[in-house]
Amino acid sequence: WAYLGRADERRKVRDLGRLNTILAALGSRPVAPAALAETRAIDHKTDALVAAAALRTLAPRGETWRPPALSPETRRREGWIFGVD
Repeated sequence: WAYLGRADERRKVRDLGRLNTILAALGSRPVAPAALAETRAIDHKTDALVAAAALRTLAPRGETWRPPALSPETRRREGWIFGVD
């Protein structure tokens, strides 16, 4: 996640330029301007795009799903996020 933190500076993404910079850092293609046109909740769309790109990048890495600090108790409590328990 360190490279993502540098890419997004931990702020909301509300413009196409920043979105495409973050997507590039995650190995994804840029978004066309028309994809974000005429929307009142641009930050919701950008959140979804960044989350999907990050998951695609992180999913193949085993450590993503087995972090050392994740106890069995936490796994049971928080697994609902990914539909597992």
